[in-house]
Amino acid sequence: MPASSPVTVRGAAETDTETICAFGSRYVAAFYAPILGPEAAQSQVDTWWSDAAMRPAVAAGGVAIAVREETLVGVAQFDLDLTPPMIWKLYVHPSLRGQGIGPRLLDAVIARLPRDATSVGIEHFTANTRAGDFYEREGFLVDRVEDAASGDPRHRVTWRVKQLR
Repeated sequence: MPASSPVTVRGAAETDTETICAFGSRYVAAFYAPILGPEAAQSQVDTWWSDAAMRPAVAAGGVAIAVREETLVGVAQFDLDLTPPMIWKLYVHPSLRGQGIGPRLLDAVIARLPRDATSVGIEHFTANTRAGDFYEREGFLVDRVEDAASGDPRHRVTWRVKQLR
């Protein structure tokens, strides 16, 4: 995949669901294993990147994807019906991080927010400091940090909010 090839960001179609699930299966558990532990990382994939989880999100119009040369290189999942609207996933292919795809996915989500939305939320595992640094650069400030029900500090979740107006 040449780095010079353009990346297209668009809403996911139902026909993209299988590819989105495969992307999560291939990259997400491997990324989270050193952060959360292998079992918890695989549980994230099994729960949130399954066909049962992704198909309704895609059907509801709540998934944006980044594609380069017909290859999926990024995914953002969001829910516009919450207050504030929430971004639940934002992942970019590991070899393409730092190339502006993450901000483009965020922009695509923000462009779809209701006109009266004054903020948008996002969450991440606190131990995922790379995500925390990225969201901070993109204007998402910490709202709260929640301890995990398991008591495992690696599983703490940081909730962030970006003010839009």
